[in-house]
Amino acid sequence: MDFPILGSLKEAIRRQFGRAADEVVRLDGGLSGTPIFRFSLQSQLWVLRGWPDSTESQAKIENWSKVVSYWEQQASELSPWFENSPIPRPEPWNATVLSNPFTLQLGEHLWTIAKWVPGEPLKSEQVQYDSVVGFVKQLAVLHRVTRGMQHSRAPSLGLSERRKLLREMRASLDTMAFSCARHPLKDELAQFVIQCNDRFKDWSIAIDRLASQSCETHWILRDLWRDNLLVDSDVRWVHSVDVGASRIDWPAFDFIRLIGSLLEPIRSHGVKKIWHDLRDVYNAIHPKSDLPNARDLNTIHEISTAISIDYWYKKTNERNGAPMQAGVEISRMQELLRIFLISLA
Repeated sequence: MDFPILGSLKEAIRRQFGRAADEVVRLDGGLSGTPIFRFSLQSQLWVLRGWPDSTESQAKIENWSKVVSYWEQQASELSPWFENSPIPRPEPWNATVLSNPFTLQLGEHLWTIAKWVPGEPLKSEQVQYDSVVGFVKQLAVLHRVTRGMQHSRAPSLGLSERRKLLREMRASLDTMAFSCARHPLKDELAQFVIQCNDRFKDWSIAIDRLASQSCETHWILRDLWRDNLLVDSDVRWVHSVDVGASRIDWPAFDFIRLIGSLLEPIRSHGVKKIWHDLRDVYNAIHPKSDLPNARDLNTIHEISTAISIDYWYKKTNERNGAPMQAGVEISRMQELLRIFLISLA
């Protein structure tokens, strides 16, 4: 795929390293369409990532660099859970006119550069309950270390956002019920509308209660979906490759996102028992956490998943009959709908 400023990126690489890259390849940026390039230089692989040119992106990149530096200083805390920092380190650019040395402005994006990290995206068929227990322990270690860097108590931005989005979704459910008749997932969506209508009152009460409370906040990844976990041959979590959603917020969102994306292959253990037992596993490693009870964890997961389904439904409808991204969006909706129904069990 052609990219308008590929030539400028190649020149930036040449200025950074004093020589041209051996090869520059654009990678799949996933459903978000994030521009990502991989290039090789003297047998070392590197990654260029484009970010929206905004103050929010600047803050994310700055926090990312601070967190990785802090983690590296706490190597003894991370060991033996991780051999290296689970987040790739951003490298400073040699020449930049920005106040943040980790960003380079080209075109409509800010660009960061980092070394390519080993590991393969976690696949659903690799997931077993014991491996999920291991991921939860590793997450607890990360949160314990990150909390030590900076933490405070405040209302959660993520909960306020979900409260707003839940109200918007409620207003669109009737429209979805009538407009989904020609959708490839019409039967699943019809069931989804029924379940949402049945649970909306309980969801509203829960989100209002939780959003009105102060909770512990510190830096979190926020997008710990299965695809963003890189694992080794023993299915141990070794790296996370997407920090685009990271920010200061309630660490419960990392826990919920991680378990929610792995719920389908371990559902035979029972949904309620999974949330309860894995919460205990997490708290045993990170006793200062303030994860809510298992019921609230699953409720937030239900709400978050429903909002995601509504988002993807609206996005696909906006295409006005245009082909979807080679079925990628439909596949993600199918997975979310399955996970949603499992969470209701």
